Amino acid sequence: MNSVPLKKVLIIDDSLLDRTILKEVLKDDYQVLETGDGQGVLDMIAQNIPDIILLDIQMPGMDGFEVCRRLKSDDKYRFIPVFFFTASTDLESKVKGFQSGAVDYITKPFINEEIRARIKVHLRIKELEEQRLKRLEEERRKVEEDNRQMTQQLKSADQQLKDFTIQMIQSEKMAAIGEITAGIAHELNQPLNVTKIICQSIAKDIEKNRFDLEGAKEDLPEIISQMNRMAKIIDHIRGFAKYTPGKAMEELNINTVIDNVFIFFGQQLSNHNIGVEKNFTDNLPMITGDSVRLEQVFLNIITNARQAMEAANKPSKTIEIKSYLDPDRKNIVVEFKDNGPGVPCEIQDKIFEAFFTTKEPGIGTGLGLSFAKKIIEEHGGQIEVESQPGEWTTFRLTFPAIVQI
Repeated sequence: MNSVPLKKVLIIDDSLLDRTILKEVLKDDYQVLETGDGQGVLDMIAQNIPDIILLDIQMPGMDGFEVCRRLKSDDKYRFIPVFFFTASTDLESKVKGFQSGAVDYITKPFINEEIRARIKVHLRIKELEEQRLKRLEEERRKVEEDNRQMTQQLKSADQQLKDFTIQMIQSEKMAAIGEITAGIAHELNQPLNVTKIICQSIAKDIEKNRFDLEGAKEDLPEIISQMNRMAKIIDHIRGFAKYTPGKAMEELNINTVIDNVFIFFGQQLSNHNIGVEKNFTDNLPMITGDSVRLEQVFLNIITNARQAMEAANKPSKTIEIKSYLDPDRKNIVVEFKDNGPGVPCEIQDKIFEAFFTTKEPGIGTGLGLSFAKKIIEEHGGQIEVESQPGEWTTFRLTFPAIVQI
């Protein structure tokens, strides 16, 4: 059966007689260590750390006060209880002893039972303190482990959110591509159909041997005009295809950027019986921006207006687009107003939040307007909505104007 090891008591006293007496008093209950040299006590206890120290004050070389201060300044030894065992009874020595870090003060001659009782009490206090520190260390480690696991969970959740966001962005991008593709098809079909009709007419005239050269001369400019229109559409598609995110901002005419949206989208709106009224202010100051990203914003707003008006099934559907300089002449303002069903008052402050949508499940991701807001803010501007439910909705965008000298 393993016995519990005895606690170690270190006696530091230059008097051999006093050390011998103390050792005799304590030997049955403790493992007693002793030294008469305060100077080398730190080197001594480095090899054999005691549980408690009885320290004399008056010693050659280094007195007890200095020994105690050095012990308490070292993190390895500062929790060892030290109490003075001395013949000095003056109040000044006692105060100085406690100020140096001692926990008790015993004067010579001493009573055996008293010194054993005091040692026992201070060892018990030390034991309780060690238990408290151990619990704190265990709690600290548990907190660190909990934090580590929480950090890992947050990283995992963040990655899942990023993956989900990427999927949503891809879904939004595919929806935008669908809108653009449909718009391209409509825009190209119109000049193709015109060209086809003219060519078919010429072919019939040739087949029936009634080809009219003068009439053909009149038709050719229309064919060239329609070809030029298709070339313009194709050139704009190339611009989108070559677009690199993060490209340098450039000076832009906001009216031109809006017009460019209708290269893709104008015929499609016409086919949906949606009228477009453009009320642009001429000679507006330029803005600094990314034309492709701004076209994406305008396309999103117009697409939302088209879908809302079609869902409301109004007989007359109109989108009015205005551009003007604000009264302070510091900002360019662009307004998109539709006569659709409007936005309910209770959700007008939510429509720019990510993932918020009023559309049916599976239609849209709710990312469009939140991305639009982000893009506008990256341009130093703002976007806001104003609506009369059941009547109309206006999206108002502002951009800092380049100061014209």
